[in-house]
Amino acid sequence: MQRWMTEQLSGSSGLARKVMRRHPEDEILLATAMTMMTTRTREPVGWSLRRFFQRRGNVVVTDQRIFVESSFFSFFTLFWLGFIVYGAYLAYTERNPIIGIFLAVAFILVWQRRPFSLEVPVGGVEEIRFGSVQGISARGDVLAIALPERTIQLVTAKKLSDEHRAQLLSGLTSDATG
Repeated sequence: MQRWMTEQLSGSSGLARKVMRRHPEDEILLATAMTMMTTRTREPVGWSLRRFFQRRGNVVVTDQRIFVESSFFSFFTLFWLGFIVYGAYLAYTERNPIIGIFLAVAFILVWQRRPFSLEVPVGGVEEIRFGSVQGISARGDVLAIALPERTIQLVTAKKLSDEHRAQLLSGLTSDATG
């Protein structure tokens, strides 16, 4: 139930429609909500303090490309902005320092949704490594996508099936040999 709500509220289906309009020949392997951070290591990174500085948005993985997009305009952003406004009002009227902690968390969650867009052709990917991370309420997949200059660490709300993992990895090897 939680993953379904995350999918509906994040708008990952909207990004999937956008990708299909731009590239109708691509087969979508995965369209889901995600969190993303960049690292220098190719090993999948689960929990890290750097996760506070990650981005939140959506990812669409096709047989030809990987799209990552974060939009400031989402239900979650509006929710946390409303929380910030109400929290600021409470902090001003109540003078309670605990409210400041909640405001700091809300600011971090809004900041993580700052706009971002990335399109990576599968041929531009040097390597993909898979891992997992335990979240607050569920286990998530980590896709460590190695590019020449950095590695993109994606934690997805949905799992990438074994069949689609193999298809994506075979696309990498066929691009390297072709």
